[in-house]
Amino acid sequence: DLLATAALGEGTRTWEQSKFDDLTKGTGQGVAIRSAGGLELAPAFKDLYTTPSAYIWKIAADPQGNLYAAAGGPARVYRVTPTGQSSTIFETHELQVQALVVGKNGVIYAATNPDGKIYKIEPSEAAGKGSGSWSSSVYFDPGTKYIWDLALDGAGNLYVATGDRGEIFRVTPKGEHSTFFTSDEAHIRVLAFDAKGNLIAGSDGSGLVYRIAPDGKAFVLYSAPKKEITALALDSAGNIYRSEERRVGKE
Repeated sequence: DLLATAALGEGTRTWEQSKFDDLTKGTGQGVAIRSAGGLELAPAFKDLYTTPSAYIWKIAADPQGNLYAAAGGPARVYRVTPTGQSSTIFETHELQVQALVVGKNGVIYAATNPDGKIYKIEPSEAAGKGSGSWSSSVYFDPGTKYIWDLALDGAGNLYVATGDRGEIFRVTPKGEHSTFFTSDEAHIRVLAFDAKGNLIAGSDGSGLVYRIAPDGKAFVLYSAPKKEITALALDSAGNIYRSEERRVGKE
């Protein structure tokens, strides 16, 4: 029987793949490929909301799981509930909303670029917190070309990373503002706090990562091989993770 003979000749083949380069040649479905090799179950992904804006620059969440997205083209702040219901809580004629942070009692601080300001966005008291109505007002105008990032400390002080003079401003809960730190870099791009209350800041120019104590004294922790630190994250052990970028173009 030719068919039986062919089937018998095919037999059973086994092989082993454990290297990252080998595994990435396949198409993963519901699995993640570890950099050291091996597979594991991957998180499920689903689209929560597609904004009318062309760019999303920052996303933050409140304790209730609502997401707030800072966007540009047009410049808006969107609110997305855990169930995917969306609303526009702030819009402006400026080019983009570059940064935002969620404060206590549901207050949102949002920064616009370029030549922008920081706005305080909060549920409208007149309409009631459950009505979905929000009000906004200018909270701080640093008078700088760019506002890149915002961060809040445990006391509610707002820290503002700016360019093109590489300054960080501090704004108290009462609205009093001062220059907290001035660098030799053109831009302070990103901010994050460590467990001891030090402000970690990344620059654009020489790609520096600063640790700045609450009194404003700074120390350069790291000088990156690329020019710009674009994101920072800290883990519970105090390790700092960064992303870097090297711009292409004329210097």
